Amino acid sequence: MRLQPNTIVSDRYQIIELIGVGGMANVYCAKDLKLDRNVSFKVLKEEFVDEEFIGKFSKEARAAARIAHINIASVYDVGNDGNIYYIVMEYVDGYTLKDIIKAKAPFSNEEVLGISIQIANALEIAHANNIVHRDIKPQNILVTKDGSIKVTDFGIARATTSNTITTDTMGSVHYFSPEQARGGYVDYKSDIYSLGIIMYEMITGKLPFDGEGVVQLAMKHINDPLPDMRILNPRISNSLEKIVLKATAKNTDNRYSSARELNNDLKTALSDTSGNFVTENVLDEDSPTVVIRPEELEEIQKRLNNPNYNDNKYLKDDRDYRMPYNNNKQNSMPKSIDKKIEKKVTLFAIFTAFGIIALITAALVTWFLSSSNSKVPDFKGKTWDKALELAKDKELYITNSKEEYSDKIPENSIIDQDIKPNKKVKKGTNINLTLSLGTGEFRLENYVGLDISEVYKKISTLDMNVKEEYIYDEKTEIGKVIRQVPTGGSKVKNGQDLTLYISKGSEKDTSSDNDVIVPYLVGLTEKEAKKSIKNAGLSFGKVNYVTSDKDKGIVIEQSINSGNAVPERTSISLVVSSGKKETTTASTETTTLPIIEESSSETTTIEQTTIEQTTIEQTTEPIRKSDTLIINPNIPEGTETVDVKVVETVDGKSKVIWSGIHSAKDLPLNISVSGYKPTQYELYIDGVLIGTETKNFN
Repeated sequence: MRLQPNTIVSDRYQIIELIGVGGMANVYCAKDLKLDRNVSFKVLKEEFVDEEFIGKFSKEARAAARIAHINIASVYDVGNDGNIYYIVMEYVDGYTLKDIIKAKAPFSNEEVLGISIQIANALEIAHANNIVHRDIKPQNILVTKDGSIKVTDFGIARATTSNTITTDTMGSVHYFSPEQARGGYVDYKSDIYSLGIIMYEMITGKLPFDGEGVVQLAMKHINDPLPDMRILNPRISNSLEKIVLKATAKNTDNRYSSARELNNDLKTALSDTSGNFVTENVLDEDSPTVVIRPEELEEIQKRLNNPNYNDNKYLKDDRDYRMPYNNNKQNSMPKSIDKKIEKKVTLFAIFTAFGIIALITAALVTWFLSSSNSKVPDFKGKTWDKALELAKDKELYITNSKEEYSDKIPENSIIDQDIKPNKKVKKGTNINLTLSLGTGEFRLENYVGLDISEVYKKISTLDMNVKEEYIYDEKTEIGKVIRQVPTGGSKVKNGQDLTLYISKGSEKDTSSDNDVIVPYLVGLTEKEAKKSIKNAGLSFGKVNYVTSDKDKGIVIEQSINSGNAVPERTSISLVVSSGKKETTTASTETTTLPIIEESSSETTTIEQTTIEQTTIEQTTEPIRKSDTLIINPNIPEGTETVDVKVVETVDGKSKVIWSGIHSAKDLPLNISVSGYKPTQYELYIDGVLIGTETKNFN
């Protein structure tokens, strides 16, 4: 589910716009309200939100956050707000190295060295901190507008299943080391290999290995020699050629032993083009030759067909790939030589910066002013990443101008385009695309046994009229739900009552001495009220936001009046001001809002409070609101697949918004929906209507 502009996450990060869609996360430009700066805000996609992955993700992100270096995009924060799991990173205003390669390559020797040294700097620091990137590729390397290099996503790739190759990793497989392709041990040398492939691409403008699928690419990385760079770029220096060949050696024993050793050779190559300083690592005669076996090919194919497959029976190497970070004296340089090289590195970095600025400018001018034409690709049905790739190949631009729900097009794929396929347009033309948001569904959970505050967190996105009844129960801890009406798993409608019966503890053990006094909360900010509720030993309940004359965020009403004595952990709900509503033409009316007052007895009374509100005469089109349907039907044990269909009805007109066969393992399904007026959704499982739900989008 996409985050909308101006959404505030964790009371700190305000979403500005979506700037990228990746295989693992959606990336937004956001504003850090606390520090008043723009940040890159990466939100994990829903399919990655499980306990095991979140644990790995948080651990690796926090490890990456400890690294501070000019060539590494800093990790500022990692956390979650409900089911929104995010990582906050340095916002880099620039381009990816992949964009630069497409616009300019082949690069000069100096440009390749200037960029590679900065990447090697980042790897050297990360490896010294025991962090292996595992996904070094030009898409993860950012180039600022002044030519500086920033390597991003350090440590994040490790949180994914590193031994699994899927069809979603095609972009990464172009830069995978042979040991990654084989499912073998991955260490610092895998990052070095990937950098070597990037250097090859900068030198030649081409990828060394390509294929129709991941298997073919993996096989080529394992078995095929690196194509001759001189055929594509005769101007390559001997030094650079030897460095690339050593960095991309199939056998890890023949590669650079560390990023520092590689970096030293890169710096030396700035002044010595002979390559005589690049030493060859001699294999021990007893070292086995690594050849792909039929069993290993079968293993790779199994991994491709089943991402969850994890049998390493045939992929255990005879050798131990582990190589500690090398900090030996043999890799160090005399200080006098090192200073001279550092001076040249600085000069070449400046040269590279100007070169990159020039090539970016030239590329953009070419794209905008070129009179040559391109045929518009057919984007329909393609993923956003694939559409972006097609557009770049044709030197066109694409914009995600609209988002719609579709029962046929999967989420993050293209529904429509404003310029028809095959039409000839000028290079640099912008094409507006309509992106699919997918669809979704809802079913009531079982809240029995949960603390009331936990329940309110779970139902915060549901449109239900929640009522609380406090009763004595000697078997249930105070503040926990004893039972609910309707029961968990029931079919419910939006706006329907949900009554929660909450324990007040044992009646014989309860006395006024154990009760607490409800504090006065009206006039406090929402944050202050929550703190006051917690300090009083009470539980925080539901918040309703209404427009009023009070400042935004100020508490207007509380569900239990101050001064009342109630049992510990009793839930207190609030009505909070959302600020004044802007008006054009207005008429005044009085709306009566029910505020539930709860006391220590089982009697519930209703106190009527009036708030003067303003009715706005609509002068613009209504704003569509989004919500989620959660499809989690009760199905017989042993069922493998179910036929799921969702029918949407608005103003008496019905249409199917979701239809398909799903594995029972896929349940529950989350289907995103939107609208601007009441909409009814009917859920059919295997052709049988099992429930309806109404969303009040207005």
